[in-house]
Amino acid sequence: MTTIRNKFLLFKTRDEALRVRLSDIAYFTADRNYTKLHLIHGQCFIFATNLGVMEQSLKKQLEGNTPIFIRIGKSHIINKLYILHINIPKQKLKLGPFGSSTVDIHVSKEALRNLKELMEKKYSPGKQ
Repeated sequence: MTTIRNKFLLFKTRDEALRVRLSDIAYFTADRNYTKLHLIHGQCFIFATNLGVMEQSLKKQLEGNTPIFIRIGKSHIINKLYILHINIPKQKLKLGPFGSSTVDIHVSKEALRNLKELMEKKYSPGKQ
């Protein structure tokens, strides 16, 4: 059985290929028709594809595995293993820890409410 630490994803374009360990992916952000991949070590890669296409690629590559990526709002796909803190009034999602650092992402209140509800259902007593 392949663990998350040993699983890799492949992102390719016409001229490039990027092989990334699944556990190294922190989140994705949309930038118009581009998608930025943010790794836990701070590196960022940009792909000439929109976030919806990236979301489908992730689903296809991870088919049959426990889903660890979740789309929140229109602009983000996050690795839910790194959710640290949800602050709805400040519209802030904190991911980490990545070594001794964390990352703050600005997300809509509605998206954060939905994420909080999802987390509460998953981690409510009797669900662990």
